[in-house]
Amino acid sequence: MTLQAIYESIDSIRSLESGFWIFKGRAYEVQTSANEFSLRRHGGGGRFSPIYPTVKGRILGGEDVRVELDIKPDYLTIAYCSILCCFLLWAFFFSGKGRIISTVSSDWVNKILALLFCTYIPSLLCYYQTIGPTQNAERLVKSKLFLKEIKT
Repeated sequence: MTLQAIYESIDSIRSLESGFWIFKGRAYEVQTSANEFSLRRHGGGGRFSPIYPTVKGRILGGEDVRVELDIKPDYLTIAYCSILCCFLLWAFFFSGKGRIISTVSSDWVNKILALLFCTYIPSLLCYYQTIGPTQNAERLVKSKLFLKEIKT
């Protein structure tokens, strides 16, 4: 792929729209410079809406044009979800009164249910907000720029 074709593909990403009917707007914020580009999808802006990463790329010239991508998720949200998991687990395991099912008399059933409740909900929230949008951004850039991963 040539350098000109890469810049045309980046411009096609810039022209993508999201929304419906009269509420359409640009889906991506794209900035380009000499041999670098960055793009970021505009988010929904809600409290639990996905947090889209900024994709930074550097175009390396030569016979075969190479593109180095730098895609990083929002580490603050991942850390928040991990701390929330730990706090909820600590609260359930060390509180004598915390029971999920009050009719079951065995503590191990309650602790297993607490473990599932305390880990799966923050994990799903973390995946929906950060990891999923990061994977989607990587797939979008690879498909639009016709990139192939080089194993070194």
